[in-house]
Amino acid sequence: MIPLTASSAAWLAAIAAALALFAAPVLIAAVRRAEKIGLVVLLCVLGLGTGGVTWAAAFIVAFTLPRSRPRPPRYPPAPAPRR
Repeated sequence: MIPLTASSAAWLAAIAAALALFAAPVLIAAVRRAEKIGLVVLLCVLGLGTGGVTWAAAFIVAFTLPRSRPRPPRYPPAPAPRR
């Protein structure tokens, strides 16, 4: 039986999971359409060298940033059909 650490598929899955976890605050901020996504990206990038403290802060910021206002429609809505 091959040990799990010798399997290349296991390493690929572990690296993919780590990247998804690393990008999770940015994805959450993007889905929530937060106003300052750049701040979340900056905290994630700084989190690489600080041992995850700023990465945890990026999660907090991603959930606490206010959502951006929806854009007004380009064209006015069509009038309701008359009966």
